[in-house]
Parts: sequence; C-alpha cells; structure tokens
Amino acid sequence: HDLMSKALDKTDLQTALEDLTVRIQQAQRGLVVHFYANYPLDKVQNLAKIHLYRIVQELLANVLKHAQATTVNLQLLEDEGKLLLTVEDNGKGFNVEDVLSNGGIGLSNVRTRVEVLRGKMHLESAPGKGTFVSIEIPHSAMTQ
Repeated sequence: HDLMSKALDKTDLQTALEDLTVRIQQAQRGLVVHFYANYPLDKVQNLAKIHLYRIVQELLANVLKHAQATTVNLQLLEDEGKLLLTVEDNGKGFNVEDVLSNGGIGLSNVRTRVEVLRGKMHLESAPGKGTFVSIEIPHSAMTQ
C-alpha cells in the first residue's frame, strides 16, 4: 500500500495540514479550526511526515465524528528538542477509560503511529468538558 497521502504528494506538510483544517471546517458548519505551527515542518523527513499527517487527520476526524465541537485548536510547537502536537476541542467530551477499553481503531492507530515515532501521547476528556490530546515526539524521530 502507498502510505503517502495525496495531499503530501502534491505539497509540503505545512500546506497539507492547512488544507486539512479547511476541509474539516467545511465538513461541519459552525466548526472553527485554529491552526498554529512554529515547528520546522519543512525539516520533517518523509516517513515521520506521513505519520504526523495521519495522526492529525485521525484526531480531527474524531472531533468531526464524535465531539459536536464548535472550536478546535491544533498546534505543532517546538518544545525543548521535541515536537509538541496538541489538539483541543470544546465538544461534549467522553469517559477516557470507556473509550480506551472499548478499543476504538482510530485512537489505536494514533497510539501506534506515536509509538513508531518514539513519542508519548496524553489524552484528557470528561463528559461535558471537551477533549485535549497532547503528543510529544523527540526531534530525532522527526528528522532522521
């Protein structure tokens, strides 16, 4: 299977992520996605680029499918030799233990991709409280 996203095939990672946020906003009326990146995305090597794009794609898709959110903040920040990726929404939230024990394939795929990049994932949510996902990936995994 060709893992390269068509979006990444035609453009750089920054533009592909910007285009993804626009498509997500168009898919749900009233949803605003704020995107900010100060991480040097142009330095991310190919395999890491694919994993990173797919992680963001899955997390935003989950917001669309489940959150009923009006606002999503997506950030890719440079933080002490790491990439810090955060996705935060103001949606309806959920019980984290229930979702993790029921083994949703989307979050499982995200977790696997994070592990491949030697990263750590943290998930916070509660019914009525929205959702916050933070992922830390060492710089060395992004630019090998």
